[in-house]
Amino acid sequence: MTTEVFKDLAPHITRQRLVIEGLNEEHLAERFIYEFLIDLSEELDMTMVDIPMIRRVQDYGYCGFMNWIESGCHFYTYAAAAEDGDLPIQELFTLDIYTCKKFDPVKCTNFVACYMGENLTAIEWKAV
Repeated sequence: MTTEVFKDLAPHITRQRLVIEGLNEEHLAERFIYEFLIDLSEELDMTMVDIPMIRRVQDYGYCGFMNWIESGCHFYTYAAAAEDGDLPIQELFTLDIYTCKKFDPVKCTNFVACYMGENLTAIEWKAV
């Protein structure tokens, strides 16, 4: 087994991956994440299998999962505490998308940036 080259084991199956990370000045609430995952599904024209599943892990943040017929996505939040231990100064979020249906990663990133609004201080993305 080698880790140098990633061989496409099923070239006949469309697969697309995108990771988006951002920093927010405010905490992202559970309801916000829930609605975001539904709206993202509609924006990307994905077919929802069920409602989003959101879980909170104390001292860490939220994990959200959205199951699509075309695959799905995960959304994570992490409180970025100040070095002196004070209250969080920013919150990192990570959105991992994996689909068997093509979508535009730039359009998706722009949607996420607009959705996060004026509290978004940074956003980065990478197609994997």
